[in-house]
Amino acid sequence: MDRLRARTKFMALIAEEDYPLFLKTLSLDVRLPPRYAEWHAQFAAEDHAHRAAGRNTRHVLVRHRELVGFLKRIQLRPTYEALQTYAAYVSRSEIGQRNPRGP
Repeated sequence: MDRLRARTKFMALIAEEDYPLFLKTLSLDVRLPPRYAEWHAQFAAEDHAHRAAGRNTRHVLVRHRELVGFLKRIQLRPTYEALQTYAAYVSRSEIGQRNPRGP
């Protein structure tokens, strides 16, 4: 199992309805194009590249509200790297737990 996780790329998936909020919060990052369809095409291409290289991918839905709240609690500013790191953190913490993000 650990070997499988080591070869897994956790990818932050942004919901279309949250995309405008991420754009505003991470406004200076070129990895967030103006339109969701462009971002999703990049996401799909990155996913394909990882799979073609023999890695597993796991798409982790990250809600804007959850990310911003988490980063405030740990006193980090929102960045695209923080978004990706949060996706990996959440995914790993969910292993063996039913609903770690729930109340």
